[in-house]
Amino acid sequence: MPTLTVNDAGTSLYYLDSGPLPNDTYVTIFILHGFSFHSPVFKRLFPLALTYNLRIVAITRRDYPGSTPSSQNELDVITQGGADDMIRFLGDRAKEIAVFMDKFIQEQAIPKPSADGKLGGVALCGWSLGSLQGLAFMALAADFPPDVVGRLKHYLKTYIIYESSLGYAASPKSYHPLLDPAIPAAEKNSTFVSWISGYFKHSGIDTQDFTGLASHPSPHRPPSSATFSVEDIASFFDPTGGPRSDEHFIKQASAAIAMNDIRQKAFFPSDNVWPTTRVDLVWCDETIWGVISGLWKLEKELGENVLKIPGVKRRPLNTVSIPGSNHFAHWDDPDKLLKVFSSVLSTSRPRTQ
Repeated sequence: MPTLTVNDAGTSLYYLDSGPLPNDTYVTIFILHGFSFHSPVFKRLFPLALTYNLRIVAITRRDYPGSTPSSQNELDVITQGGADDMIRFLGDRAKEIAVFMDKFIQEQAIPKPSADGKLGGVALCGWSLGSLQGLAFMALAADFPPDVVGRLKHYLKTYIIYESSLGYAASPKSYHPLLDPAIPAAEKNSTFVSWISGYFKHSGIDTQDFTGLASHPSPHRPPSSATFSVEDIASFFDPTGGPRSDEHFIKQASAAIAMNDIRQKAFFPSDNVWPTTRVDLVWCDETIWGVISGLWKLEKELGENVLKIPGVKRRPLNTVSIPGSNHFAHWDDPDKLLKVFSSVLSTSRPRTQ
């Protein structure tokens, strides 16, 4: 199992790699998985990577198979602490990701970006709950080893937020099967898998009407999970990883407070650590309600903060929607997803404003 050690304590992160391409212009995407579903869930992207001149490296986060589990002391930080402790936990995980990327780039001789930014270089991508650690990577890099940041900043083109609710607090009326007391404990996982991989028909997207967001999947198309074989589930779904650490970022009120601070620092950086790195947000219009709600809240939040702090520089945000796809576009529509990734990565545009 390929791993990279990311600190002096011997912590290691397992990864899957689509492999190098026969040129020096390809873009490398480091992708972080979400809650319970880990790196092999991206395996349908790998055979298509060459077509789009991409190299895909799926990093398995802590507490998931192949990577070092969190210690009890690390877990105590998020189970017993407040918002500041949650920020520290996410910052430590983000630092590990930065060290991983830096080591991989050096060991694999990853191509640097071209002068116009269209070719080469790397991107970090966070899917679903994994995007919280990605946002921490963007927000808290001042605490990373200076030599790591010094090398990475010459490679990092963009952070791709892929299908994420961005850590916003859910409203009391919002539905999530993991929080539904009516679902027996023995049925939680199967219900969650079917729900989160379902296809939802939302109304009011054009007008940003929160009341039009559907809480339950539509029967017009089977959920992605309908195509998961027993072997698939065994390879990429871990029922213990989520509850061990990730679940606290769904259930605890302090997590939403922590993410408010992290989003602010990610989009309104004062430390200028990633001065040329932009953010691309990719979402699907038949996904779970939290992703669309999160996008709307982010757009409002960014607009309000610009008004509150005149003259402040905001990191550019580019949003791209994928019609007809759901939270598992990498499984049901891998070609469509990589086409979008390739497009945003090869677009030359200003990285600061």
